[in-house]
Amino acid sequence: MKRLMSTPTKVTSIKVESINLSPSLPERMVSKLRTSRIIPMLVLSVITLVMTLSIAPASCKADPVVVTYNENLTSFTLTITGGAIDMNQAHPIAESNGSWSVTAVINEINGPPDMLTINGTAQHLVGPHGEGLNLGVFNFNIAINAGLFPAGPGMRVVFGQIAHGQHFDQFQGRLNLVILPGNNIGGYTFVLTGEHVPEPATLLLLGTGLVGIAAKMRKRRRSDKSET
Repeated sequence: MKRLMSTPTKVTSIKVESINLSPSLPERMVSKLRTSRIIPMLVLSVITLVMTLSIAPASCKADPVVVTYNENLTSFTLTITGGAIDMNQAHPIAESNGSWSVTAVINEINGPPDMLTINGTAQHLVGPHGEGLNLGVFNFNIAINAGLFPAGPGMRVVFGQIAHGQHFDQFQGRLNLVILPGNNIGGYTFVLTGEHVPEPATLLLLGTGLVGIAAKMRKRRRSDKSET
Protein backbone atom coordinates (compact mmCIF):
# COMPACT_ATOMS: atom_id res chain seq x y z
CA MET A 1 0.00 0.00 0.00
CA LYS A 2 1.48 3.10 -1.20
CA ARG A 3 1.72 6.04 1.01
CA LEU A 4 0.46 9.27 -0.44
CA MET A 5 2.85 12.07 -0.02
CA SER A 6 1.37 15.61 0.23
CA THR A 7 3.08 18.23 -1.82
CA PRO A 8 3.76 21.33 0.21
CA THR A 9 2.06 24.48 -1.20
CA LYS A 10 4.28 27.45 -1.73
CA VAL A 11 2.65 30.74 -0.79
CA THR A 12 3.98 33.81 -2.56
CA SER A 13 3.56 37.01 -0.65
CA ILE A 14 2.23 40.04 -2.58
CA LYS A 15 3.35 43.47 -1.54
CA VAL A 16 0.64 46.10 -1.98
CA GLU A 17 1.94 49.60 -2.35
CA SER A 18 -0.17 52.80 -2.01
CA ILE A 19 -0.99 54.57 -5.27
CA ASN A 20 -0.36 58.28 -5.48
CA LEU A 21 -3.34 59.78 -7.36
CA SER A 22 -1.86 63.32 -7.62
CA PRO A 23 -0.76 64.30 -11.14
CA SER A 24 2.79 63.55 -11.95
CA LEU A 25 5.27 66.27 -12.79
CA PRO A 26 4.85 65.91 -16.59
CA GLU A 27 1.05 66.16 -16.27
CA ARG A 28 1.33 69.32 -14.19
CA MET A 29 3.64 70.83 -16.75
CA VAL A 30 1.15 70.05 -19.54
CA SER A 31 -1.70 71.63 -17.53
CA LYS A 32 0.30 74.81 -16.96
CA LEU A 33 1.19 74.92 -20.62
CA ARG A 34 -2.47 74.72 -21.62
CA THR A 35 -3.38 77.47 -19.15
CA SER A 36 -0.61 79.72 -20.45
CA ARG A 37 -2.03 79.31 -23.96
CA ILE A 38 -5.59 80.29 -22.99
CA ILE A 39 -4.69 83.84 -21.89
CA PRO A 40 -2.99 84.85 -25.16
CA MET A 41 -5.92 83.36 -27.09
CA LEU A 42 -8.38 85.49 -25.10
CA VAL A 43 -6.30 88.61 -25.68
CA LEU A 44 -6.17 87.83 -29.40
CA SER A 45 -9.96 87.39 -29.48
CA VAL A 46 -10.51 90.79 -27.86
CA ILE A 47 -8.13 92.49 -30.30
CA THR A 48 -9.90 90.85 -33.23
CA LEU A 49 -13.29 92.02 -31.96
CA VAL A 50 -12.08 95.62 -31.57
CA MET A 51 -10.59 95.63 -35.07
CA THR A 52 -13.80 94.20 -36.52
CA LEU A 53 -15.90 96.94 -34.92
CA SER A 54 -13.50 99.65 -36.08
CA ILE A 55 -13.79 98.58 -39.72
CA ALA A 56 -17.52 97.81 -39.59
CA PRO A 57 -19.71 99.40 -42.25
CA ALA A 58 -21.14 102.82 -41.50
CA SER A 59 -24.63 101.31 -41.32
CA CYS A 60 -23.51 99.29 -38.27
CA LYS A 61 -22.23 102.28 -36.30
CA ALA A 62 -24.03 105.20 -34.71
CA ASP A 63 -23.80 108.46 -36.63
CA PRO A 64 -22.78 111.26 -34.23
CA VAL A 65 -24.49 114.63 -34.22
CA VAL A 66 -22.60 117.89 -34.64
CA VAL A 67 -23.49 120.59 -32.09
CA THR A 68 -22.54 124.28 -32.19
CA TYR A 69 -23.63 126.82 -29.58
CA ASN A 70 -23.15 130.56 -29.17
CA GLU A 71 -24.65 132.97 -26.65
CA ASN A 72 -24.41 136.48 -25.20
CA LEU A 73 -26.53 138.46 -22.75
CA THR A 74 -29.35 139.06 -25.23
CA SER A 75 -29.43 135.99 -27.50
CA PHE A 76 -28.26 132.44 -28.19
CA THR A 77 -28.15 130.02 -31.13
CA LEU A 78 -28.03 126.22 -30.87
CA THR A 79 -27.46 124.20 -34.06
CA ILE A 80 -27.70 120.40 -34.19
CA THR A 81 -26.89 118.50 -37.38
CA GLY A 82 -27.50 114.76 -37.74
CA GLY A 83 -27.02 112.24 -40.52
CA ALA A 84 -29.10 109.34 -41.76
CA ILE A 85 -30.92 107.28 -39.13
CA ASP A 86 -29.42 103.78 -39.35
CA MET A 87 -29.98 102.58 -35.79
CA ASN A 88 -31.75 103.48 -32.55
CA GLN A 89 -29.79 106.04 -30.56
CA ALA A 90 -30.22 109.02 -28.24
CA HIS A 91 -28.16 112.22 -28.00
CA PRO A 92 -28.50 114.29 -24.78
CA ILE A 93 -27.28 117.88 -25.10
CA ALA A 94 -26.79 120.59 -22.45
CA GLU A 95 -25.30 124.03 -23.16
CA SER A 96 -24.74 127.15 -21.05
CA ASN A 97 -22.16 129.90 -20.75
CA GLY A 98 -23.86 131.70 -17.88
CA SER A 99 -26.50 133.83 -19.62
CA TRP A 100 -28.77 131.10 -21.02
CA SER A 101 -29.42 127.45 -20.26
CA VAL A 102 -30.40 125.17 -23.16
CA THR A 103 -31.03 121.42 -23.10
CA ALA A 104 -32.13 119.00 -25.79
CA VAL A 105 -32.54 115.24 -26.26
CA ILE A 106 -32.46 113.83 -29.79
CA ASN A 107 -34.06 110.40 -30.19
CA GLU A 108 -33.49 108.57 -33.47
CA ILE A 109 -35.59 105.45 -34.15
CA ASN A 110 -34.64 103.28 -37.09
CA GLY A 111 -37.61 102.08 -39.16
CA PRO A 112 -39.00 102.04 -41.64
CA PRO A 113 -40.61 104.33 -41.00
CA ASP A 114 -37.81 106.26 -39.35
CA MET A 115 -38.84 108.48 -36.45
CA LEU A 116 -37.16 111.52 -34.90
CA THR A 117 -38.06 113.37 -31.71
CA ILE A 118 -36.43 116.51 -30.31
CA ASN A 119 -37.36 117.60 -26.78
CA GLY A 120 -35.77 120.28 -24.64
CA THR A 121 -35.88 123.49 -22.66
CA ALA A 122 -34.45 127.02 -22.83
CA GLN A 123 -34.21 129.60 -20.05
CA HIS A 124 -32.74 133.09 -19.70
CA LEU A 125 -30.55 133.14 -16.62
CA VAL A 126 -29.46 136.79 -16.57
CA GLY A 127 -31.32 139.67 -18.23
CA PRO A 128 -29.26 142.44 -19.88
CA HIS A 129 -31.23 145.18 -18.07
CA GLY A 130 -30.91 143.85 -14.55
CA GLU A 131 -33.96 141.57 -14.78
CA GLY A 132 -32.17 138.63 -13.17
CA LEU A 133 -33.31 135.03 -13.65
CA ASN A 134 -36.41 134.43 -15.75
CA LEU A 135 -38.44 131.87 -13.82
CA GLY A 136 -40.32 130.99 -17.00
CA VAL A 137 -38.92 128.08 -19.04
CA PHE A 138 -39.55 127.51 -22.73
CA ASN A 139 -40.34 123.85 -23.46
CA PHE A 140 -40.28 122.51 -27.00
CA ASN A 141 -41.22 119.15 -28.50
CA ILE A 142 -40.96 118.05 -32.13
CA ALA A 143 -41.93 114.56 -33.34
CA ILE A 144 -41.35 113.38 -36.90
CA ASN A 145 -42.70 110.20 -38.49
CA ALA A 146 -41.09 109.71 -41.90
CA GLY A 147 -44.11 107.70 -43.03
CA LEU A 148 -46.27 110.84 -42.85
CA PHE A 149 -43.99 112.92 -45.09
CA PRO A 150 -43.57 112.73 -48.86
CA ALA A 151 -40.06 112.08 -50.12
CA GLY A 152 -38.03 115.28 -50.25
CA PRO A 153 -37.32 118.15 -47.87
CA GLY A 154 -39.50 118.72 -44.81
CA MET A 155 -39.73 121.33 -42.08
CA ARG A 156 -41.19 121.85 -38.60
CA VAL A 157 -41.23 125.09 -36.57
CA VAL A 158 -41.88 125.78 -32.87
CA PHE A 159 -42.26 129.23 -31.34
CA GLY A 160 -42.69 130.71 -27.89
CA GLN A 161 -42.45 133.92 -25.89
CA ILE A 162 -42.05 134.44 -22.13
CA ALA A 163 -42.26 137.74 -20.25
CA HIS A 164 -39.00 138.81 -18.61
CA GLY A 165 -39.31 142.01 -16.60
CA GLN A 166 -40.29 144.84 -18.95
CA HIS A 167 -39.12 142.74 -21.90
CA PHE A 168 -39.74 139.33 -23.45
CA ASP A 169 -37.61 136.27 -24.15
CA GLN A 170 -38.57 135.06 -27.61
CA PHE A 171 -37.72 131.53 -28.83
CA GLN A 172 -37.91 129.80 -32.19
CA GLY A 173 -36.93 126.29 -33.25
CA ARG A 174 -36.70 125.24 -36.89
CA LEU A 175 -36.14 121.64 -38.03
CA ASN A 176 -35.16 120.93 -41.63
CA LEU A 177 -34.87 117.32 -42.73
CA VAL A 178 -34.68 115.14 -45.83
CA ILE A 179 -37.09 112.23 -46.32
CA LEU A 180 -35.77 109.46 -48.55
CA PRO A 181 -37.87 106.93 -50.50
CA GLY A 182 -38.91 104.05 -48.26
CA ASN A 183 -39.86 106.30 -45.31
CA ASN A 184 -36.26 106.89 -44.26
CA ILE A 185 -34.71 110.07 -42.82
CA GLY A 186 -31.54 110.94 -44.71
CA GLY A 187 -30.38 113.79 -42.46
CA TYR A 188 -31.59 116.78 -40.47
CA THR A 189 -30.62 120.15 -39.01
CA PHE A 190 -32.29 121.74 -35.98
CA VAL A 191 -31.67 125.40 -35.12
CA LEU A 192 -32.98 126.87 -31.85
CA THR A 193 -32.65 130.59 -31.17
CA GLY A 194 -33.51 132.79 -28.20
CA GLU A 195 -33.61 136.57 -28.08
CA HIS A 196 -34.36 139.17 -25.41
CA VAL A 197 -36.70 141.71 -27.05
CA PRO A 198 -38.76 144.72 -25.86
CA GLU A 199 -42.40 144.17 -25.00
CA PRO A 200 -44.97 144.92 -27.73
CA ALA A 201 -46.13 148.12 -25.99
CA THR A 202 -42.57 149.44 -26.00
CA LEU A 203 -42.22 148.59 -29.66
CA LEU A 204 -45.48 150.38 -30.40
CA LEU A 205 -44.33 153.51 -28.59
CA LEU A 206 -40.99 153.36 -30.35
CA GLY A 207 -42.69 153.00 -33.71
CA THR A 208 -45.08 155.87 -32.96
CA GLY A 209 -42.19 158.10 -31.92
CA LEU A 210 -40.29 157.32 -35.10
CA VAL A 211 -43.36 158.12 -37.19
CA GLY A 212 -43.79 161.42 -35.34
CA ILE A 213 -40.16 162.37 -35.87
CA ALA A 214 -40.40 161.58 -39.58
CA ALA A 215 -43.60 163.66 -39.93
CA LYS A 216 -42.00 166.60 -38.12
CA MET A 217 -38.94 166.47 -40.40
CA ARG A 218 -41.13 166.48 -43.52
CA LYS A 219 -43.10 169.46 -42.19
CA ARG A 220 -39.90 171.38 -41.51
CA ARG A 221 -38.61 170.69 -45.00
CA ARG A 222 -41.83 171.97 -46.55
CA SER A 223 -41.69 175.14 -44.46
CA ASP A 224 -38.08 175.73 -45.50
CA LYS A 225 -38.99 175.36 -49.16
CA SER A 226 -41.94 177.77 -48.83
CA GLU A 227 -39.73 180.42 -47.26
CA THR A 228 -37.26 180.23 -50.08
